[in-house]
Amino acid sequence: MPGQLLGCMAASLDAICEATAATAAGSGAGGDSGGGAELAPDRRVTLAAQRGDVAAMLRAAVGAGGITPDVALLATGGGRRAAAAAARLCAVREEGLGQVHAAALQLLAAGDPAGAGEVYRQAGLMQEAAWLAEQQQTQQHPA
Repeated sequence: MPGQLLGCMAASLDAICEATAATAAGSGAGGDSGGGAELAPDRRVTLAAQRGDVAAMLRAAVGAGGITPDVALLATGGGRRAAAAAARLCAVREEGLGQVHAAALQLLAAGDPAGAGEVYRQAGLMQEAAWLAEQQQTQQHPA
């Protein structure tokens, strides 16, 4: 057992990803269910994130049900544009789940305070929308 753990720790990440994909591909060949060797959507997200392939991670996350806040955070590894796109997609998901504050936070992270204010207005949270507008005005025209 300790030798196996040490071997896993020493193996490169690419080798682990390839082995996982090969194992999944081989598991369907046994004829047990007749299905293909497709990895579970959440597993594809994890493997793409581990490889550092932000574009594949985001595509897999959308296929797995949407961009979660965790995935949006990981997307920062792909640069500002990838992070902003992921945050916007996450905001759509969060708003759909009724998580208004989380949606607004993601839009702020994407650099869209007006969009965050609109999320608050649509939810009837006028005090939050007014505060955001005031902050935006203060930043545009400091005293």
